Amino acid sequence: MNRGVILYMVEGTDKMPEWPEAERYEERMGVGAVRFATSEEDVVHYWWQLLAQGMQHISCLRADYDASRNSIEFRGFSLRLFG
Repeated sequence: MNRGVILYMVEGTDKMPEWPEAERYEERMGVGAVRFATSEEDVVHYWWQLLAQGMQHISCLRADYDASRNSIEFRGFSLRLFG
């Protein structure tokens, strides 16, 4: 099953030196596609984009950038958007 994840970046995006490569997180999370959203509009846009790409399961997960660790930290639970 094709799975996609939207990481809703809430905190720390202004401190990120550069946006991470989605492929790195796709491998880490074991999914077919990862998208980084910074607004509710981005979440909706990427949701439809992933649907159009044939993803059969789409989830959204809140994430923050931790500058002290130079990493993206996942927060809370995954919200299933489709599938």
